[in-house]
Amino acid sequence: MAAIPAAVIILMQRRVSIFSVLWLGVIPVVHTLVWMGALKMTDQPCTAEATWKVIIDLYKHHLELGKYKNELSSAWWGWPILWHPVVIKLSTSGLKSRYSSSVGNVLFWATTTLTVVAFPIMTVVLLVKTKFKRYWLEILDRRTTNVALVMLLGWLSFMAPWILARNTRGNYTFSHYYLPCYAFMLVLLAGVCSKLERKFPRHVAVYLGIAFAIALFYVPVWGEFALSVKSANMRLIFPNWRP
Repeated sequence: MAAIPAAVIILMQRRVSIFSVLWLGVIPVVHTLVWMGALKMTDQPCTAEATWKVIIDLYKHHLELGKYKNELSSAWWGWPILWHPVVIKLSTSGLKSRYSSSVGNVLFWATTTLTVVAFPIMTVVLLVKTKFKRYWLEILDRRTTNVALVMLLGWLSFMAPWILARNTRGNYTFSHYYLPCYAFMLVLLAGVCSKLERKFPRHVAVYLGIAFAIALFYVPVWGEFALSVKSANMRLIFPNWRP
């Protein structure tokens, strides 16, 4: 899935021939060779036929998992809104517990999710109402806008398999599957903040300051600090966030 945004941005830069993008076609070959190498290192049959059989067997295995219910699972639509982040690790000693939660920085999460919704809408508005384009480009220039759209394409490329596989995986998908998608949005957020900082330095500083304060607040349930259940629940405020 990474080949899709990679191909688009290479073509947008126009620094190479369009035929050079065809080199991305070696990705499935490399992927297969990695599988074959792993099978060989573990003393298993590693021919092309044996590798294909392993891949198909794993595919069928994951389809079967969709028939089972797992309390830690969550649907793809809930990932961008932090519907059910998982407490990956929890240990208790006396009155104190140590948490390792996958809940993210809520400010970054909210900003990136709103961007996923708002940026495409704004792009369509700009295409239809060209008079707004001048005001938009005063804030974010054309190059920044184009790169942001590529990051959104990356988000969609990694999200699409989980959307399409919902009927087969059933209730056996988990919030950490969203992290590759989220990575694209963090890159987009960093780029936009860098651009806006030149014109609105105070606003960006306040935004990052709030994000830093939120990070400090959540560090205890990220880094397995010893704390009471009450203190943990102050941070994991929704029942779906708790173990």
